[in-house]
Amino acid sequence: MSQPTFDPGILLARFTRCGGDSDRTKRVDNLPPENRKMLLREAALEAGEEPLIAYLGGSGDWLLLTTLRILHAGPGGRMDIRLVDLIKIDHDLAGEAKKHGPGKSLYRQLTIEGIGGRRIVADVEPGEPFYTLWNTLIWPCNWATAHRKRGLA
Repeated sequence: MSQPTFDPGILLARFTRCGGDSDRTKRVDNLPPENRKMLLREAALEAGEEPLIAYLGGSGDWLLLTTLRILHAGPGGRMDIRLVDLIKIDHDLAGEAKKHGPGKSLYRQLTIEGIGGRRIVADVEPGEPFYTLWNTLIWPCNWATAHRKRGLA
């Protein structure tokens, strides 16, 4: 049975409503061609999977939201979580405040949890781009949780 994919229009509209493109967090269509090419090569998308939103850090550090998965590459290696397997999108406010001091504009560590203990901890662009990503990812997470409770996912 194939995995359901999420409507790109819904995810991209949510991303735009929550803040949209920034310096390092963008719709994949808006990435410079060389960055887009590198990201798509590294991500190795599955058949029918569409890349939607990306964060590009430095030195091979990136996060990609597709119609099927969240993919991350960083210092700890690579990990992906299917959107239908999402359990929780979180951030450690206390830990971030301890590290960077008070002020939401400095928060950058996003924690993405999936079933089976799969977990991505990604440092992303701080400030509004952080909250834009977080608010965008909440929707598929809530959808997946609701559908699992009903036995539909």
